[in-house]
Amino acid sequence: MFDLKSAINDTLANTFIECGLSRDLSVIRTESSVADGTSIYAVGRGRNRAILLVSPAKFPEVVSQDQAKAAAMRNYLGEELGSVILNPLAQGQILNRSYALMPFRRTYSDNRLFWALQKHRMKRQVIEWLQAVNARHRVIADSASDREQFIRPLQYLSTMLTADQNIRDAASTALDRLLTGKFPPCFVPMHNDLWKGNFLQRIREDASSKAGYRFFIIDWRGSRINGFPIYDFVRVSLSYNLTPDELNASIVRATAALDCDPVDALTYVTVALGEIALRVDQFPLDQFLQLARDCIMEMQRAKI
Repeated sequence: MFDLKSAINDTLANTFIECGLSRDLSVIRTESSVADGTSIYAVGRGRNRAILLVSPAKFPEVVSQDQAKAAAMRNYLGEELGSVILNPLAQGQILNRSYALMPFRRTYSDNRLFWALQKHRMKRQVIEWLQAVNARHRVIADSASDREQFIRPLQYLSTMLTADQNIRDAASTALDRLLTGKFPPCFVPMHNDLWKGNFLQRIREDASSKAGYRFFIIDWRGSRINGFPIYDFVRVSLSYNLTPDELNASIVRATAALDCDPVDALTYVTVALGEIALRVDQFPLDQFLQLARDCIMEMQRAKI
């Protein structure tokens, strides 16, 4: 790790200067609990700070993949909706690992009282952003290859013996609705991991969007432009503690824009869970099973 920090100081000194940063470098994290987690450094001092993300040696393209996904999503969503995605100050390679230098923006508070106030102020904006993405970028999944992207996850989840029976049953019902033509599937852009830790606070110096979004969203590596609707709403609800009525109203509005029955909100959620289950080698099984339980329970709580 000493070699990496030394390489950063030697190789990126001019980059830091060009970005208006001092060469002050401090470690935030050198190792992650997951194999493909990045090393994270703080660069600069005072108000002129940035965050340096460096890929791990075993997964040297993690950061570049994340940045490529973020850029693709930003371009696809357009200026207004894409304004919630940060642009890097610089990116490249160091010791054969990809890196990105990102503007420093604060995370949301870990203090329960402060977080309660923050989420109360921003949850409506987050939901409105999701609704706009859902309504403006809906694409009908009408080809055989499109439909296969729904069929395969549902088939897998419906026969996944380690999953709870009610989860397998939900996948079986969803698959039946799809195969019998009762469910007309479509795609929307999808972040795929919308929880509190992937939101950052916008500051005054940031160019404001037409919609005035007060947040940024990070970690786009698992995102999909042709993603599955509704799942992001459920993940936001789990982090922001939406009331059953708030989640119900959000889902009813979203399904109306998707031109589908509200019952198929659960269909979309099970497809998204099935797609994650197919990548269980990248997602610990116990964490997936708990996530699936939480999502299904959240849908039941909202009486969907």
